[in-house]
Amino acid sequence: MSDKLKHTIQWSLYILMMVIVIITFICLGANIIAPTFFPNTNINGFKDYINTLCVILSFLSAGLGIYSILQANVSGKQASEMINSIHELKEQQEIFLVTLKTTDNLSVVAANNPKGSWLHDDVVK
Repeated sequence: MSDKLKHTIQWSLYILMMVIVIITFICLGANIIAPTFFPNTNINGFKDYINTLCVILSFLSAGLGIYSILQANVSGKQASEMINSIHELKEQQEIFLVTLKTTDNLSVVAANNPKGSWLHDDVVK
């Protein structure tokens, strides 16, 4: 998809949303002002629009809640995988870690096991 088409779609959706918002504010204003200043005026169309919009927004809100729960679930799984990966890396690091130590007779020993079993390498200084 070309960039020009993407921008056209984005701006079209933006303008559509702004028109819906402006119409909604006009209908809300009519619902607030009409009973006070024009008590005999029929505003059923404005009320129906607001009621329909509220129903649509409630379904969108429920959908957003479900989407949020699903994203939290996926995020929790990713966090668990990352923690497991970190633990595996730590274990690998401990396995590959070689600690050199000088003993009393100056022979060098190495530990290639995190449990502490020492291997002599028969090197004398």
